[in-house]
Amino acid sequence: MAGYSSEDFAIEANLNLNADALTLHQQRQEGKNTNQSIKCLDCGETIPEGRRKAIPNVDLCASCQEIEEQRDKKYAKHVVRDHYVP
Repeated sequence: MAGYSSEDFAIEANLNLNADALTLHQQRQEGKNTNQSIKCLDCGETIPEGRRKAIPNVDLCASCQEIEEQRDKKYAKHVVRDHYVP
């Protein structure tokens, strides 16, 4: 894209991650997903009872949790001293 530098993309990626984290934090604070809630915040599928009992305040099903962990690993490879490096 013309006019965008790698630093612009890094800033945008960081802003998106911060916005996602803030949204999740707000949902948890509002009590939208407590241990009584049975729906995954990402896909909306039912979180199995065994998982809800084993992991207090779980808010993702196992599939979405795995996807999030893989995304975090991929992102972590590009972070150098708290700066995103594409």
